[in-house]
Amino acid sequence: MTHEQRMKPEDWERLAALWEEASSLPPHERDAMLASHAVHGALREELESLLDRADDAEAFFGRLQTAVSDSDPSPVFMEEEPADPALEATPPPSPDPLLGSTVAHYRIDTRLGQGGMGIVYRATDLRLHRPVALKLLRTQTPVDPRAKERLLAEARAAAALDDANICTIYEVGESAEQLPFIAMAFYEGETLEQLLQRGPLPPSTAIDYATQIARGLGAAHRSGVIHRDVKPANIVVTSAGVLKLLDFGIARFMDVGASHEGVTPGTIAYMSPEQVTSKPLDQRSDLWSLGIVLYEMCTGVRPFGGEHAGAILYAIVHESAPPMGTVHSERPAQLESVIARLLAKDPAERYSDADALIADLTSVSDAPLHGDASAKEMSVSPPPLRTSRLTRRAIGYGAAVLALGAIALSWSTTREPAPSERRMAAQDLYAQGHRDVLFRTESGRQEALGFFRQAIAADSSYATAHAGLAHLLVLISDNAGASRAATLREAEAAARLAVQLDGRLADAHASLGHVLLFDYQFAEAEVEFKRAVALDPKTPYVREFFVWLYIFMERPSEALAEARRAVADNPDSPTAIAEEARALLVNGRCNEALPVLGRLTYLKPPPARIGAIAAQCYAQQAKWRDAIDAVRPVAEQSPLQGTPWLGYMLARSGDAKGGGAVRDSLLAQWRRGQGGAYGVAVAYAGLRDFDEAFAWLERAIDDRSLRYNIMEPAFAELRRDPRFEPVRKKLGIP
Repeated sequence: MTHEQRMKPEDWERLAALWEEASSLPPHERDAMLASHAVHGALREELESLLDRADDAEAFFGRLQTAVSDSDPSPVFMEEEPADPALEATPPPSPDPLLGSTVAHYRIDTRLGQGGMGIVYRATDLRLHRPVALKLLRTQTPVDPRAKERLLAEARAAAALDDANICTIYEVGESAEQLPFIAMAFYEGETLEQLLQRGPLPPSTAIDYATQIARGLGAAHRSGVIHRDVKPANIVVTSAGVLKLLDFGIARFMDVGASHEGVTPGTIAYMSPEQVTSKPLDQRSDLWSLGIVLYEMCTGVRPFGGEHAGAILYAIVHESAPPMGTVHSERPAQLESVIARLLAKDPAERYSDADALIADLTSVSDAPLHGDASAKEMSVSPPPLRTSRLTRRAIGYGAAVLALGAIALSWSTTREPAPSERRMAAQDLYAQGHRDVLFRTESGRQEALGFFRQAIAADSSYATAHAGLAHLLVLISDNAGASRAATLREAEAAARLAVQLDGRLADAHASLGHVLLFDYQFAEAEVEFKRAVALDPKTPYVREFFVWLYIFMERPSEALAEARRAVADNPDSPTAIAEEARALLVNGRCNEALPVLGRLTYLKPPPARIGAIAAQCYAQQAKWRDAIDAVRPVAEQSPLQGTPWLGYMLARSGDAKGGGAVRDSLLAQWRRGQGGAYGVAVAYAGLRDFDEAFAWLERAIDDRSLRYNIMEPAFAELRRDPRFEPVRKKLGIP
């Protein structure tokens, strides 16, 4: 269990303050300081860990501040009412020192709320005698230049916009103490978040509200601004029924990168897939978030949920939103279609702009809405006012995601299995899929794939299942044909999620390294493999992955060292023994490799792994019949892996006709989208048609089918050819 899982919500805010104090002290004085503050348990462990990694701490708190900002509701600009004793929150330990003071020409009257960068007050404009909402930087960071710039960026983004559905900015200024502020219009009403706490809205009201939000976003987009944090807490419903978009605090102009300093902004549950994966954003990301809001207005729940942030992020990227009818009956079918288009994973499949969305919403609103109120009741009436005292949302802290400490947004409509029950089910399904016998055949791998996906469905926070899925997807990518690149992308997403869910899981890092190796990111793969070994020196298969990596990088002696460590860790592992033979092969020691392979007679190794090793050793001895016999069973059991080697050995044995027939069959398969370009390159290399071999090697790099055995003895002639240097450079091999 990670520190993040055991810490309480309030601990995260306390952690930042303790860090500042402790980091300013010499190490020998820190114990006394921590004792004086009664810092114990997980909080102390986390603080001491950060102090040990002081160089990374500043960046950590930058990310943490963005994360914790989502735990506080956005400001509500409305009239104060007498507090309901039943809703009265625990009073703060000390009064706000700014209450009653004057900032520029604004008298601060009441604190309304706070976000990650600013605190919002109700204030009085002493010149114009009108109420305003005044946003200031947090008092503990008055001179932080980055925070100041971000607040002013918010102001510039919003002040440039003039629309009825966007909060009006009156002034941007700075107090005598150089405290920057934004003066905004003060609205009577409540946030859409507060309104939705009472349940879903009638379809006509939801459509009206979505149309207003779209109008505001359209105005922003036409000015080149994307909001990037559209959510109910950032939308005020005024007493007149007009919606106002608030908080452009993370807004960016469209020509500016989406992420900043490694932080993925926006509240997690409303993020678009491109926000989650830190890809470039445009106006369609805001429309995705509006789709989440519209779904929630119609059903009362969000479409993508989970026990913690990692599960939510995974659902956003990989899962489809449940049809509204399964959550709330009598929702109009036309509205379902609008939401489905808004929530398309591919931005190209969404509405291109807000105007196109508004046109469809208008069409839906003109149609009869089943389950809605009568025609008279369909007009939007002002929502009832509620107390302006802000109630803090419940925040659950789960597994660490993107190094933020993890923010979980929780809700429930029906009783779900307890976490322990889900984990037990996931572990059982994973164990069924992880049986070695399933990995030996293509049908078995597909069966294992089903078990791993079921395990993730049972408990999406189970990092081991995500790691297992990543490993398996890399293995089946060899047979994925034209979809190989997409399979590797899915594998990388699964591996990175495994690392995010449990950064201390060695196999999570091993799975990420496995993906990166097959994507030719060798330096990054080596880092992940070393992390896996540091966490658990006996992590299954990681030593074998090292063998492949070092063969690819032309470091044969290191490959042999890792192979022998793998055998020492598990002397009876068929795959470890096979990789020792491979390492001996690339070190020019076939006289030792063949006896090692002989040890596998009774261990039933995967034939696809050992056939090419044995065949190359026999080829060096000109024992062509033995070489062909070694790879023929592989071609029969795993055609896409074994057939290229069969063609190579036939051609080199003098059977050019047989080798040519194999080449032709591989070309036909490739044209049908089956198999990769590398298999064709191997067949041409066997025929010594090097012009074609190099052309297909280029294709093999692009389709990610090129494998580490290009550095094995069979291809020594290719590697001596000057045309191999561009291949080496394209792969990034020194």
